Amino acid sequence: MEITYRDFVEGDRYEVGKLAEQMIEYWEVIDDFKLLSKGEGYVEKWWQITDKRLKDHEYKFVVAETNQKVVGFCLGVVEKEEEVSTMDFLDIKKIKVGDIVDICTDKEYRGLGVGSKLMDMVEAYLKKQGCDYLWLQVMETNEKARQIYLKRGYKNRLVSMMKKID
Repeated sequence: MEITYRDFVEGDRYEVGKLAEQMIEYWEVIDDFKLLSKGEGYVEKWWQITDKRLKDHEYKFVVAETNQKVVGFCLGVVEKEEEVSTMDFLDIKKIKVGDIVDICTDKEYRGLGVGSKLMDMVEAYLKKQGCDYLWLQVMETNEKARQIYLKRGYKNRLVSMMKKID
């Protein structure tokens, strides 16, 4: 099985949307609080947010494909400085940050290095754009992804905690 990697094109929209649906379905399973759900019109809403990001940012949006089927995607954007420094009362070092916004590999193709290759492409682009740092968000319960990111050199910086009040 040959997997090719390339930039996203509009013709990929349907299949990327199906992968975005797989992504939220997985999050529904691993969310300890069960607060996330796909909801009505999820894919359309996901595309609205994604289209806005593509319009408002420098970006790299890549897909993995085999047998004319998209089996993975990764989107990274260069954050605007004001999006990085939101605490006006602190003296925050000015940095240029790349954000790995979304990454998803079809469940049938996980463990084959597809996500790693997609991330390599996006990280290389963000580095070329002069980003000083890369960030991403991952659910604490997504242990497999967290371990992959740690191996890639990402480090925990902020921890968000939650408690249900009984």
